[in-house]
Amino acid sequence: MSGGILCLDLGRQSAFAYGEPSRKPVWGHVTLGEPQASGGCVLAEARKWIEALCDRWKPLWICQEAPYAQRPGQKTSVPFNPKTQARLQRFAGVAESLAYERGLSYREPEIRDVAGHFLGAEGRRMRSDKKKRQTVVICKLHGWEPVTGDEADALALLSYMEWSLSPGQARLRGEGVPLFLAAQR
Repeated sequence: MSGGILCLDLGRQSAFAYGEPSRKPVWGHVTLGEPQASGGCVLAEARKWIEALCDRWKPLWICQEAPYAQRPGQKTSVPFNPKTQARLQRFAGVAESLAYERGLSYREPEIRDVAGHFLGAEGRRMRSDKKKRQTVVICKLHGWEPVTGDEADALALLSYMEWSLSPGQARLRGEGVPLFLAAQR
């Protein structure tokens, strides 16, 4: 396959999903760096990994969820961690710069929009742990068997991006699996 969408869930534990609209996706995961690796080492490994994925799949698009940014005064179940915020921004920069260098389109949809698409309106308000579990459930309804929650997130992002870029093709997934499975349960 070539010419599709490469979706990334970037962190030290990273995952990808690649697909072309209406075709069965492929996905996988990787651990970047040793446990005590420096930030620079992890980012360099992320770049090499994304380059290898691009060389293998030859996507037209690279996508990842916009790094979560807690707004001032926002109540959340996840405590604000400036180091995590900075690292997520750097991962996004690696992906965006690679897309630019290769002449690929790049998108960063909001996490809430992806969750709302994949899990329904309630997904936009779910706590992170419940959202992860439910994302895996919906992936399995599609016939996808993610090994990690990060793979499930990458698959949910792929579903969202296919719907955004090619809604007509995205109505059927893989072997005729309807897009809006959640509504059929």
